[in-house]
Amino acid sequence: MPRPYPLLHRVIFVCLVALAIPAFGPGCNCTCEECMSHGVQREVQHEEVKNYVYSAPLADTFEVLGALLSERGWERPEARPTLGGTLHAPRKGAMNDDEMLLRFIPVGKSRYRVEMERSSIYKDMDGGTRRDTNRDLDMEWELASRVDLAFAAKTEEKAEKARKRAAAVGRGCDKGCELGCRACETCDRMAGGRAREPATQ
Repeated sequence: MPRPYPLLHRVIFVCLVALAIPAFGPGCNCTCEECMSHGVQREVQHEEVKNYVYSAPLADTFEVLGALLSERGWERPEARPTLGGTLHAPRKGAMNDDEMLLRFIPVGKSRYRVEMERSSIYKDMDGGTRRDTNRDLDMEWELASRVDLAFAAKTEEKAEKARKRAAAVGRGCDKGCELGCRACETCDRMAGGRAREPATQ
């Protein structure tokens, strides 16, 4: 199984795509520094919360979860959570069977993970239906950060360091792009020698 690209490499790739857009149209007005900084904090949060293990009592976590769901427009489940179980939280006033699936996955004795999946049913053009299910890492992060303040602070510190690194690389790309992207060694190296050529007049 191929190894995933490191976070910074993925951010740089996004920046290179944004820089290439002007060759096909008006494009993006952001700098590399802005482009690379944007979204880094959220991606670090996602990476950290994916496998976060709760040690707080399940009942306490569920109280926080219930309040979070209500704030974000979901119904609070009436049933109590159990380790290994799944609860369903419908969207308030939803017309397309939109619901949040709440999975409580045991990890050893009295420890567990919470996974939240947003599930929706849509009608196809041919009259059939399809179900889309996607893990909601934004909601998972919000829950974990409210339950475990120490985890949240540590993650935010890591995210800030990643943002500063991305911004520094972005400034290097911006400087190179002032000379024409062939001179941008950082972008060119990260892209495998495929950095954008200067636009022709």
